[in-house]
Amino acid sequence: MDRSNSQPYIIRVDTPRLTFAAAHFITFEGGGCEPIHGHDFRVVAELAARLGPAEYTVDFTLVEKLLAELIAPLDHHVLLPVEHPLMEMEVDESAYDIRLGARRWLLPAEDCVLVPVANTTAEAMARFLGEQLLAALGRHSDAKLEWLAVEYHEGPGYSARYRIEPTSD
Repeated sequence: MDRSNSQPYIIRVDTPRLTFAAAHFITFEGGGCEPIHGHDFRVVAELAARLGPAEYTVDFTLVEKLLAELIAPLDHHVLLPVEHPLMEMEVDESAYDIRLGARRWLLPAEDCVLVPVANTTAEAMARFLGEQLLAALGRHSDAKLEWLAVEYHEGPGYSARYRIEPTSD
């Protein structure tokens, strides 16, 4: 019986390896800003795809490996949103001088990771990691994904989920 053209299957990858500790801050409408604080973040991936000839959709361990590689640079760093419309950042070889309104931070460059988002919210980080994972899977797998979702947990009870569908070229 050929199952490769049946309904898509959904796999979920949610392992202890997909956690990291980092600091960040969120800015709010009207100019408010949280203090820098940290979380133990957790990332979960879900993918929908049809079965391949070997009766699986995507190798679980490949998804875990790729996502672990994406979050590894974030671990034990301050996450800085480089696309923030109001944030000014000067960089020298050793430090980031960051200004947002009346606030200013001077952070060692080695302790920071620049993230291509406008705000390091769970929503923006889920989108960033989802897009990165989709691209990585495209380079490492022949699976025909229907969709991919990344859930980004800031702690127990607080998460955002971003779902993306591959584009056809």
